Amino acid sequence: MNVASLKLSEELYDLSGWKDTPKIWFLLAGPGKWITRDSNTGGKAPSPSIHVPAYDLSYLILRLPGHYLQKFGNDSFKAHWHDLASTEEQRVLGMDHLSGYSDTSPENASCRLAIELFKAGVLTKEAAS
Repeated sequence: MNVASLKLSEELYDLSGWKDTPKIWFLLAGPGKWITRDSNTGGKAPSPSIHVPAYDLSYLILRLPGHYLQKFGNDSFKAHWHDLASTEEQRVLGMDHLSGYSDTSPENASCRLAIELFKAGVLTKEAAS
């Protein structure tokens, strides 16, 4: 299963608090190398020094209603979002969409889009449980 990069996953986790992912980025103690593996955190908040949620495409699609992707060539993807519940005024003002977050994988493009939705205030961080 492919996941968004460690850097993007860290940024999205900081903004979102989304921790219920099936995969995590895990730090191997000896070599100090980050790898992905199945999550076994039981819904607990990850320890940033040991592991970070790893966001796969299916997880991001479920979290981003109105999200869609375009593929350009073999290694370029662009993520877009349209507010499915926008008002006419929002549509006229262009406040009903964000587009053009490109990357080399659909996971990274979608993760970049999610980050921008949080920065724009469209999405808000979940309360810690």
